[in-house]
Amino acid sequence: MRRNQVKSAKKKGAEKKPKGGLSFGFFLFVVGIVASSMMLMVLLQQFALKSDLSARKTESRMNSELTRQKSLRLQLAKLMSPGRIEKMAKDDLGMEEPSGVIYLKYTKDAQGNMACTSTYESQETPGTPSDSTAGADASKSASGKTTEEKTADTSASVAGKEPSGTLTKQ
Repeated sequence: MRRNQVKSAKKKGAEKKPKGGLSFGFFLFVVGIVASSMMLMVLLQQFALKSDLSARKTESRMNSELTRQKSLRLQLAKLMSPGRIEKMAKDDLGMEEPSGVIYLKYTKDAQGNMACTSTYESQETPGTPSDSTAGADASKSASGKTTEEKTADTSASVAGKEPSGTLTKQ
């Protein structure tokens, strides 16, 4: 009988099922997954903070450059103003308003040489009232001559195909 009891005890031990609890290996696996997830979250937060800081620095630099650009455009507009340029031309360079305009017309003469004729038109000064009559009276200059009359005052002729030479007043 004893033998039967020993055999039956061995059978009972071999047939024993594990308890309903979790194994230690599975517990370590779950703890590892949770720890890895937490570390990944911390790394993602760090990356987000660095990216945000970099974006703010870039935006700050962009705003300062836009402000500088506006300042430079304003300075350029002041430097390029016609009144300032005119004042510098008169005061610093000693320039004056032109009293008239000379128009040059190049033509070929009978021999094929280039000839130049000029026309002088005097300009009225800004403070002088202007005549707005039509026809030949409108082209009269301060001396009373019309444009056609003043054409004969200057002449030039050039030998060759390209217009060059000197203009002489007669």
